Amino acid sequence: MAQRMKQILVTGLLTALALAGHATPARADLTAFFGLGTAPVNRQTHGFSIGANSKILGGEFEWGNTSDDPAHGAPTVRTYMFNGLLQTPGRHSQVYVIGGWGRYRETLGFTSQISGAATNVGFGVKVGLLPLIKLRLDYRIFNLRGTGANAPLFKTPKRFYVGIAIGL
Repeated sequence: MAQRMKQILVTGLLTALALAGHATPARADLTAFFGLGTAPVNRQTHGFSIGANSKILGGEFEWGNTSDDPAHGAPTVRTYMFNGLLQTPGRHSQVYVIGGWGRYRETLGFTSQISGAATNVGFGVKVGLLPLIKLRLDYRIFNLRGTGANAPLFKTPKRFYVGIAIGL
């Protein structure tokens, strides 16, 4: 119940900010990223996002894949997230906070496969390299949902990545 209230509060806050600000043209971007996922050991992660941003508000769809490590009991974790972000205005660099919800799929070998709802929160920075190309550094904490036989092996994996965002 408390988590649902948080989601309603965040959605309301973002909507109020959007209505209070003046209209600015949205810019789309595509990001490809590589990095590290945790829990229980560090593993490779990669993925992409596509989004639209104004000066301070934005949204994106993101797909991420953290590889498995069967020797350490670490599953493959795929996430499919819809995120909102609040960022500082700027041409060269922007700091942002991000959060969202979606789905995950956790797989370990051929014996364990679990799917469920997920949320994430994080922060990052986008640094301009060329007019339409930015370096993106991002840190996220995920909350994977499920109980009993449908419980994920690790409920709060974290991810750090470096990406290249191309303006469209």
